Amino acid sequence: MPSITHGESLLIQAVKELVREQGLEKTTVLQIAQRAGLNRQTFYKHFTDKYNLVNKICYTEFIIAQRDSVSQGGWEAVGSILSFFESDKAFYGSVLQETGQNSFGSYIVEVFQCIILNFTEEGFRQYGLSEKETNGIAYELADDFRSGVVFWLLEEPEKDAQQFFNVLRNASRAFSAMICSFSKALENSAPCEIPINLPALRNDDIKRTTLVNNLSHIDR
Repeated sequence: MPSITHGESLLIQAVKELVREQGLEKTTVLQIAQRAGLNRQTFYKHFTDKYNLVNKICYTEFIIAQRDSVSQGGWEAVGSILSFFESDKAFYGSVLQETGQNSFGSYIVEVFQCIILNFTEEGFRQYGLSEKETNGIAYELADDFRSGVVFWLLEEPEKDAQQFFNVLRNASRAFSAMICSFSKALENSAPCEIPINLPALRNDDIKRTTLVNNLSHIDR
């Protein structure tokens, strides 16, 4: 990381420990300051809030480690990003859950969006989608990628980066095949051959559904 003060170094170490232990949401500025052996006033001399501190860590570490690989794009970039997050699963899993304005989570969505556009932009344009529509679809897919990464980091930590990379790539291939099948069905005006199985409602769910209750009353 770039040159930092001793106080900043203490705060960085403290917030990493706390986020690993209890997640970012439950971590407070007071806890960070106390863990670092400092007071709140000293914290605010360096950072505006806990998000400002976390973002400085993430942006700096990520950009230093991933600048070259991400610029190359493709699945190689995805694999490199996953390996980076694997180095501190609990910390980055928690941080990536936050997707507010200027958050590291939203930044990673934009990174994934750029990678996805490298794969799909030309194809979207061939079907008449505007730049705004193309960017919107790519952004939603990128956010799904982010959610999948968070699930892996926090819920399946036993999987290494390569294993999750294989899952992600195979899921993307399956999704692409499904879209192709659906597209051909539309072009041929034929029914889609992909079965759609809706989950059955449980009795408790039905009892809580006003519409279903009204229909049942009419049937009687």
